[in-house]
Amino acid sequence: MKRLFCSAFLLILLNCIQFPVSVLAADSVSYTVTMQKEPNNQTGHNKQEEPEGRRIPPKPIYCTISPEGISVTGLSEDIITYEVWNETSEICLASFNEEQEFLNFLFSQSGEFQITFVTENYCISGYISI
Repeated sequence: MKRLFCSAFLLILLNCIQFPVSVLAADSVSYTVTMQKEPNNQTGHNKQEEPEGRRIPPKPIYCTISPEGISVTGLSEDIITYEVWNETSEICLASFNEEQEFLNFLFSQSGEFQITFVTENYCISGYISI
């Protein structure tokens, strides 16, 4: 009888421990966004003439966005400005200097948006559907 009670208690304890972890995992939402990198127009003095010939399309940059933070593969520069544009890229809905303010705004919205990250030399942009 004691063994049955201990087994039942252990089973209940393990379920209680795993339940909050699974609830937290369900709350963690992340989006992977394919982005394109273009030279920043603000740095006109760095603009070089492109040589003639065939060009290979640029390698896409993958960005993972979650409420906890942003991870951009292949980006070695610091992001200066985080922007949210409407779906047609005509209206800038919001612009932020801080990552957490950008994330708070983005995850309080719903729909499709263009997001743009501005660095010293590049503008990195892509589309996200929340």
